Amino acid sequence: MMNRRLLPLIGGLVGIGLGLGFGYVGAVAGMVSQIPLLRLNRSAAGGFDRELDDFSRLGALEYVAACGERNSALRALDSEAEILRGIRERNGSDASALLRVAEARLIVRKAMATEHQESPMKLHPDAMKQGAPSVEVLLKDAGWRDPSESHMRDVIRALDDDQCRQ
Repeated sequence: MMNRRLLPLIGGLVGIGLGLGFGYVGAVAGMVSQIPLLRLNRSAAGGFDRELDDFSRLGALEYVAACGERNSALRALDSEAEILRGIRERNGSDASALLRVAEARLIVRKAMATEHQESPMKLHPDAMKQGAPSVEVLLKDAGWRDPSESHMRDVIRALDDDQCRQ
């Protein structure tokens, strides 16, 4: 008799537990799919959504480049270069000031990351490409009053200090 009363109670508790578990997994999967670095369907977005997604990923990668360990930072910089190439290809010569600053920041950050290596050319070929705009040209076109590479280095160091302190 007691088993007949417990059986529906146990079945109900198991059902509630399974429902909560699957609901939790579904909710977490939905949230994870919105993280810029982990988003799998990036190519499905277009126009403004694609640009916003790319710049969100750049922000996340820049955090890794600033605060991550050396190998992670170098991989993040390679990923940044790929994203910036895609943005540049989609926009052509009509590049925004934000894109120009991001390209200049990438060139300087790669140079900073490779300064203590024997062959820095391996890690930043984009910066050494013939015909590629210099940091000064990119920043001047973006409207910076001080478009020097040394100023960009100071800005990067200050942002890194602020970002990695958190």
